[in-house]
Amino acid sequence: MVALTLGLAACASPSDANGAARTPAGQAPAPQELRVIQHEVPKRDFVGAPPTEFRWSPIQGADRYAIGLWNETDRLMWRKDDITGTSEPMPKELYLDYGTYFWSVSALQNDREIAKSGMAAFVIEE
Repeated sequence: MVALTLGLAACASPSDANGAARTPAGQAPAPQELRVIQHEVPKRDFVGAPPTEFRWSPIQGADRYAIGLWNETDRLMWRKDDITGTSEPMPKELYLDYGTYFWSVSALQNDREIAKSGMAAFVIEE
């Protein structure tokens, strides 16, 4: 009975004493690669004239990118999906007044997000 109880206890939880997941004996844990897109233009916290384009660092394996632009009240101003390169011109029909804006980019592979940039702010001043 004791052996059965110990055997069940050992199989019941795939985590260590701290709650971290364990891998089965003989298997290496899967590598966790953090992939972050870097904002290139406009850079984080840029202050100045409205940007004429958005540019970001490439992510290996991405087959397309999606970009979004929000104003300071968190209203989505513009979004574009299916971008195949690492830059996108500012849409001519989009007027940005003075103020703070936020933009982010996601890298996609087969419709699955494989990397993201997080939000970056830029400020349009005179």
